Amino acid sequence: MQAFDLMVIGWLNQFSNMNLTFDKTLYVIADNHLLKGGVIMGLLWWVWMRNGPNFAAPGLHALRSIAGTLLAIVVARAMQNLLPGRLRPMQEPTLDFLQPFGDHPPGIVELSSFPSDHAVMFFALSTALFFAVRALGIAAYIWTTVVICFPRIYLGYHYPSDIIAGAVVGVLIMIPVMRMPLPSAIPNLLARVQLRHTGLVFAGIFLLTLQMATMFENSRRLLAGAAQVLGSKEAQVDRKSKGTVPPSFDAALD
Repeated sequence: MQAFDLMVIGWLNQFSNMNLTFDKTLYVIADNHLLKGGVIMGLLWWVWMRNGPNFAAPGLHALRSIAGTLLAIVVARAMQNLLPGRLRPMQEPTLDFLQPFGDHPPGIVELSSFPSDHAVMFFALSTALFFAVRALGIAAYIWTTVVICFPRIYLGYHYPSDIIAGAVVGVLIMIPVMRMPLPSAIPNLLARVQLRHTGLVFAGIFLLTLQMATMFENSRRLLAGAAQVLGSKEAQVDRKSKGTVPPSFDAALD
């Protein structure tokens, strides 16, 4: 697989910096949540709403789609944390990778390259679409491959094997989630909850799918910001206990 990765990356990288417009376009696509999650999630919402607004409809496709995707992301993140870290092509010093025109988004270099969480999430969602409407699922697979994953290989965010592994994880987790038999009591319970709290259910699923469409970017920023604030507060308390914080600075923080 390493030979395959190097062959593909090497072949694609020969086109790097040859066309400013092409490189910049791929950066825009790679960093645009509307073109990535917006399209796939929009198709899923159409599937869920086409026969009426009912998340507790027989089959529970919406809830299975969400649960399968979240499970796949958890598995992928566990793999990133537990497996040996892998530098991205743009970070690998032995690869002599020529960075395309533009700047990579901040924070991307902090995570292991293997597997691609984009591939995990959007191949999982595409599989959910395939179970609902086969033609839409095939279109979603093509969109995910060409629009979401290809730019990430070209720009040096991932090796092809990162994408392939992510796709395998997403698909193999979503399939059993979609096929798993459920006791009739579960859809009945969900139907009652939806009937009693319709607005709350729809608002909650909307917010959750919005975060999924944006790769939980705002949630992660919020958590990172909260951790930063808490860390700053602890450092401030420590400095105060040592008498090293000037009164004006102390008042400004409080």
